Amino acid sequence: MKLLISDHHESLKPVTGFLHEIAATLGLELSISQTLMFLEVARSNAAGHAIDMKELQILIGLTSASTFSRQIAALLEYQKPGVPGLGLLEQRENPMDRRRKQLLLTRKGIKVRNGLAQYIHNNQTHGSRASAMDQPQKSEPPASREAKKSEGV
Repeated sequence: MKLLISDHHESLKPVTGFLHEIAATLGLELSISQTLMFLEVARSNAAGHAIDMKELQILIGLTSASTFSRQIAALLEYQKPGVPGLGLLEQRENPMDRRRKQLLLTRKGIKVRNGLAQYIHNNQTHGSRASAMDQPQKSEPPASREAKKSEGV
């Protein structure tokens, strides 16, 4: 049984926050639904395959086909002829079933994904340093404590 992303909206807030910060540095504004869609396409692409649009709709938990289509369209190069989108995703025909569409990251989408990965890496690195610093220090030998007391430290 696959878990729906919509079941985990609360637990994904820190990740979506990271993506919002990175997207903002690139001049992008993403809704939470668009952020979740982007993250799932990025995850699938990193695993070596494109994700089917219907599969993504089920994972995200959007039951309205028109809402899903609008959200995806905003992430594509063009939302409709003459209306630019964010250019993060590319839509292709599924080679096994031409009626179905698959989603892939564009170069810009890869740049955002890489920025997110770097941001997470940097925060984990800093977080591990902080937690190591918060660990209790070994106690000093009694002779060392006595020496500091006599020096007035």
